Amino acid sequence: MGLRFRVCGALTLVLCFGAAAAWSHPARLQGLRGPAEVLRDEQGFPHVFASSEEDAFLLLGYLHAEDRFFQMDFFRHLFEGTLAELVGPGALASDAQFRQFRFRSNAERSLRMYSTDGRRILDAYADGVNAYLESHPPSIEYGLLELTGATLRPWEASDALLLLKGFSAGSWLDLSDIDRTVALGAFVAAGSEGGFDGAALFFEDVFRLAPIEPEVTVPGATGSTAATADGEGALAGYRGAIPRPEVMELARGLRDRMAALPALAPLFEGAGRGLGSNWWLFGGSLTADGQPILANDPHQFLSAPPTVYPAQLVVERRRLDLDLSGSTFAGIPAVVSGCNGFACWGATNNALDLTDTYAEQVIVDPLSGRPTHTLYQGRREPVVTLAQSYRANVLGDGISDNLENVSLPPAEGGEVVLVPRRNFGPLMVVGAPADGVAPGLSIQYTGWSPNQDLESFFRLHRTRRVRDFERALRYADGFLFNMGYVDRQGTLAYFTTGELPLREDLQELERVDGAPPFLIRDGSGALRNEWLRHRRYEPFRSLPFDILPFDEMPQVLNPPGDLLISANNDPVGNTLDNDPLNEMRPGGGVYYLNRSHVSLRAAKVRRLIEGIVGSGGRIGAAEVEALQASSQLPDAEILVPFLADAWSRSQAPGAPPALATLAADPRVAEAVDRLTSWRFTSPTGIDAGYDAGDDPELLPAPNAGQVDESVATTIFSVFRGRLLVRVVDETLAGLGLGGSLPTDRQAHVALIELLRRSGAGLPSRSGVDFFAVPEVTDPHDRRSVVVLEALSETLDLLAGPAFARAFGFSTEQSDYRWGRLHRITLPHPLGGPFNVPPAGGFEDLEAALPGLARAGGFESLDVAGHGLRSADDGGFTFLLAAGARTYFLLGHEGIESYAILPGGATGNPLDPGYTRQLPSWLTNRYERFPTEASEVRSTAVGREVFLPGH
Repeated sequence: MGLRFRVCGALTLVLCFGAAAAWSHPARLQGLRGPAEVLRDEQGFPHVFASSEEDAFLLLGYLHAEDRFFQMDFFRHLFEGTLAELVGPGALASDAQFRQFRFRSNAERSLRMYSTDGRRILDAYADGVNAYLESHPPSIEYGLLELTGATLRPWEASDALLLLKGFSAGSWLDLSDIDRTVALGAFVAAGSEGGFDGAALFFEDVFRLAPIEPEVTVPGATGSTAATADGEGALAGYRGAIPRPEVMELARGLRDRMAALPALAPLFEGAGRGLGSNWWLFGGSLTADGQPILANDPHQFLSAPPTVYPAQLVVERRRLDLDLSGSTFAGIPAVVSGCNGFACWGATNNALDLTDTYAEQVIVDPLSGRPTHTLYQGRREPVVTLAQSYRANVLGDGISDNLENVSLPPAEGGEVVLVPRRNFGPLMVVGAPADGVAPGLSIQYTGWSPNQDLESFFRLHRTRRVRDFERALRYADGFLFNMGYVDRQGTLAYFTTGELPLREDLQELERVDGAPPFLIRDGSGALRNEWLRHRRYEPFRSLPFDILPFDEMPQVLNPPGDLLISANNDPVGNTLDNDPLNEMRPGGGVYYLNRSHVSLRAAKVRRLIEGIVGSGGRIGAAEVEALQASSQLPDAEILVPFLADAWSRSQAPGAPPALATLAADPRVAEAVDRLTSWRFTSPTGIDAGYDAGDDPELLPAPNAGQVDESVATTIFSVFRGRLLVRVVDETLAGLGLGGSLPTDRQAHVALIELLRRSGAGLPSRSGVDFFAVPEVTDPHDRRSVVVLEALSETLDLLAGPAFARAFGFSTEQSDYRWGRLHRITLPHPLGGPFNVPPAGGFEDLEAALPGLARAGGFESLDVAGHGLRSADDGGFTFLLAAGARTYFLLGHEGIESYAILPGGATGNPLDPGYTRQLPSWLTNRYERFPTEASEVRSTAVGREVFLPGH
């Protein structure tokens, strides 16, 4: 395989950077307090040496602006609801929705909470951004948008907090309560009409809360004395927790409206949106050299350029004062995952339930038709109405900076209505009034309050021991992370961050009153569904409500076994029995964190680690890299045995005709043989595919074993979807519930649970037959027929028009290579030539098969998930993957850092650095990130010196 991208080799690095940029004359920078320098390493990443913390962060702001300002500005416009000013009127619907979230005003309120030291860092960072903007022309994107520097607003200290608000909401603002309530109402109604228990079908069969695997980060951490041994059946008691029909109609309409907006649709998927990350921490008893290791790979929707930006900040006065390195995000002055010379830390998403949706009673003005009050316990409470004005960039007229004013009707974005009782959250939608009172839906979310997350990171940067780390994390109120910590003394620790509100029914009644927190709750005051207002001052607090104390949040110090794993799994196990509401706090009240978690990655990495250690091995750099590169599909290890069992029954004497017919199909026999001999890895299987360990500059042809594994991956990935549709979707459709199907991930959980129960000889908990085959009486045989029919349908699809672009109607299973389906395109907001491919010289696999062929699959450790119900050759592309892969080796002499990005430092698509690390990322290679001063200086390929401005 020939070279498929332009390479900037070691001998031409100076040319790639440009001679002037590589070794420049000193530049004067306004706001700088003392001399400083920036060294660029061979990968183009900066290492800042300054004499004060403020100068270091000023230069970080300068560098972020130099390399990524359009990315920063795009997110600034997106989150504050002014994107139309940048990209045109097509963004007005998105702007109207984001205005309801009021991230801009909440960021400005947050700024007032910061300490004097914290504010100095934020101001210095903004000064650095603006120093760059004042001395350089806008990047190429602005010219294409017909915008000049005259329209560029200076960066403000609050802009960093705005980005934090927006990114936080993307992970933790959860509107799936709405979708779940709509589905529950449909299930209960269908059950009443069809004579089955619709609530049991919903909670216990289809919308289950228990994870697939019982994997937790801190076993036994809750110390609960009141958990039931089996929570099955308890949730079905909420069958009556369904709002009035008019509220349900509003919920359906709101869901449909927001689902049409790409930036907001994932908010309705909850845990199903697939966001997450991996980290694992190894103590010295498990490692090859007796020193601890931390590995971390945050999962993100990839983009060009990447969102992660590695950097080092060194502050030297009379002695070394700060040596900070790791992953930053353009626009935000913090190292989210990295090291400081004493310790290292990593992060995964911490899934706490911070959002409640309320059914409101709204007083409407009879003349204007606009809401004026909500009703709570019969009392009128005024709403707050904020008029909104919009502007949109007029594109294509050849006139620079031509922005026109746009007026939107009040109900379509012209006004934002806030409900003070809901933490000043938005009244999202209002229905038709009857006698002056209308139904409405409001959203209460902790993110509507100001917070001080960066204050946490500013303190965390200076951690010297684990207690410093713990104290710093108490300031992290809006960002929810599972934080892993290791230090050079060998300490391992795990803490969770965020402020989790206490619901009054769970805390004071010690039970649910009406609907649980993961369904639409009552906002009228008839039920005790409010968040408890805080009653006393507590340090670090931002939220004006009672919260779960930090000491009761999941955490552990120096765990037995010297191993910690976090992969978005249940941290303490309170969902394992399918009931997250049946454990108690030590002092009373329900111990509730979130309704559900994922589990497959955490369980898989534990098995792999136990396999290494159990066979006498130890963990070193090679093992860490292999773990992060693992492309095995964990659910295949669960599902393929059911297929093998079905095939075995089809071969038995006296098998029912439906089974015997399937057994006689040679295509099915071949596919079964392939899957039962599969090792569950998912290589591309093609010459142009990127697989772990490949030489990215000269991609090798796959060997026979890789081809077989690739074919098996294709067959399984389509089969999984066909089985899911057959078992879950078609069964529900037959009950009249085709419009209330679960998300891919939720359906996947249901599928595995239904198969397991069937394998144990048990019916579904609702009594609904998910493996109905009319002519077959034995339930085991019925399940076998369904499984093999799904495989037969898979082979029909692969040989048919749905996959013709990939496989050309071939019936030869050896042609079904995974890399022809599993592809990635890294998108830029402006698309076209800025996307990768074609930017960076990368090429699409074929004109009809755009993207780069890549190994991996659903819930592989090297995450590369796709739609599970996909049924054509365009449905297996993916975007969610590792935004960076990093690991840190901590030794007595120092810390070694290794990292790789799906791109490069610069956001300039015309610069070779735009995709510098992507070839290595695609093939699971790593680059050393130098942090020791002498190494940084001796290997630097670029140097800029900065002096204080006049």
